[in-house]
Amino acid sequence: MTSSITYHQNIPQSWLTTEVFHVAQLLPELQKPTIVKYPSKNPIEKPRWLVTLQHANESSGLYAFVDTWKKIHHQEINFEYDLYFLIVNGYGATTRAEYPLFGRRFTPDQIDYNRCWTKPGEKGRT
Repeated sequence: MTSSITYHQNIPQSWLTTEVFHVAQLLPELQKPTIVKYPSKNPIEKPRWLVTLQHANESSGLYAFVDTWKKIHHQEINFEYDLYFLIVNGYGATTRAEYPLFGRRFTPDQIDYNRCWTKPGEKGRT
């Protein structure tokens, strides 16, 4: 079975050498929702989650993730909890012929992740 989510147990080593202003280089590896774990050596608290690119045109979080990954890794910061990073829509952020890098909220073949949550019995908006 093929997963619709990519999961990394640790921050990929190659991502730690990515310059903050070159985050677009990571997009080919972020074509599915991607979870990256920064594990605690001794977690005593519940995990924390950080989420970015829910909307593909809101790129600032991805820049912040790359900067944060480098800092916590190089400074060997140990939290009392596992820290998870979720990158939702790298697919939508990727350049297409009809729009630029980080140029659209979502692609024509995707739903708007901000409009898909419904109450029981209610039809979702796409």
